[in-house]
Amino acid sequence: VSLDFDAYLPEKYVPYPAQRMALYKKIALIANEADLADVTDELLDRFGEPPAAARNLLRIALIHATAVACGVTSVRQNGREIHIYPQTLDIDRWSDVSDAFPGQLRILMSGEPHVCLRLQKPAQGLERLQACLSRYRAGGPQAPAGNAPPHKRKDC
Repeated sequence: VSLDFDAYLPEKYVPYPAQRMALYKKIALIANEADLADVTDELLDRFGEPPAAARNLLRIALIHATAVACGVTSVRQNGREIHIYPQTLDIDRWSDVSDAFPGQLRILMSGEPHVCLRLQKPAQGLERLQACLSRYRAGGPQAPAGNAPPHKRKDC
């Protein structure tokens, strides 16, 4: 996951390196909303309200976990666009997700097939990306329409 957001635990927020390292390990283990809530509560209890960079780090950890659960191998931001590269491009499922993001989500078949989320407000990029991936994940496994298999990436 490569996104254009500051995402770290500031030294002023968590002053001791050993504490920061232990927290980074916990953050890396975030797998769902409940884990995110637990780590957020711990930060609040121990250090107070997390600064923006720490909140971004937590959200990106959840995005990473959701992306992995969706079979996404790479997420990269380029300006106001976030490119989502799934292992298998299930066009029908991504089309269903696209309905919830009118004019913002495109399926690109040229080059390396992927999905592109266009951000209207870059500051909302993490929220929109998480919503997009969560919507895809909620769709569950789906057989491809007809006899055509979903498009598989060759470089994985």
